[in-house]
Amino acid sequence: MKLEVDHIIQVVDDPEQVSRTLDSLAIQPVVQVGNGRAATVLHVCTNAYVEYCTPLTLLLNGGASETVIQDDNARTRTWIALGVDDIDSCAELLRNEEYVVEGPTRELVQLPTGDVVESVVLVPKVRSRSDIPLPIFIKRVPTDFDGLSTVNEQTGSVQSLDANLRLRNIAIATDDVSTVVETWATMLGRRPTECWIQTDIAAYCVRIPLDDEVHIIFCSPVGEGIVANVLREHGDQVFLLNFTGSAYQVDRCVCGTVYRLM
Repeated sequence: MKLEVDHIIQVVDDPEQVSRTLDSLAIQPVVQVGNGRAATVLHVCTNAYVEYCTPLTLLLNGGASETVIQDDNARTRTWIALGVDDIDSCAELLRNEEYVVEGPTRELVQLPTGDVVESVVLVPKVRSRSDIPLPIFIKRVPTDFDGLSTVNEQTGSVQSLDANLRLRNIAIATDDVSTVVETWATMLGRRPTECWIQTDIAAYCVRIPLDDEVHIIFCSPVGEGIVANVLREHGDQVFLLNFTGSAYQVDRCVCGTVYRLM
């Protein structure tokens, strides 16, 4: 089964602060406002996008996001939406592993390009023992979209955006790396490929590849550092996104998530 990151949903208190931070990193944000909803800020790169929205925006948008935010612990701030090419096989795999899932359900979603596409969404309803929400699975109709870009509001033309920036790694902090890795490996039909001690974040890390480019890395603390601090202050969650192709080499916090640009 083909599997890739479609997008990441991050709940933030102030989307405008996100926009200012992205501007300071020479990353062009996209702001979507419509139907009286609060603004949603989108950071778009060549192989995925990150959606920053308030809890109110999530509830107004409905669909899978509404289901997830109502079911998950209030401490949860980030969800990973994974794109698949065969949503029915994905649902069968999860049910065979005795997961309760909602869907597949069809809904219309506006992409950062401005295009409205039909999406088929599958939401696992059973949580693991950690606070990390299970991933959402999405099949786009059509299933993929090339050259993520934004629509010029004045002319309606499409212009390319952050053409060199690519998502490489999603790092998740957890106190129980063995259980969480086994849960995700089973759900994704992937096995861990590497484990190591990452000294700069004082963590034991385990990597699961989604495809040839993007990996999910699960990290448990082995001393005081960023992972230990995240767990102490926020519990299990996505704490770092690694991007390549940046004009900068810097770590910058964007509303609780570290952006590692390379």
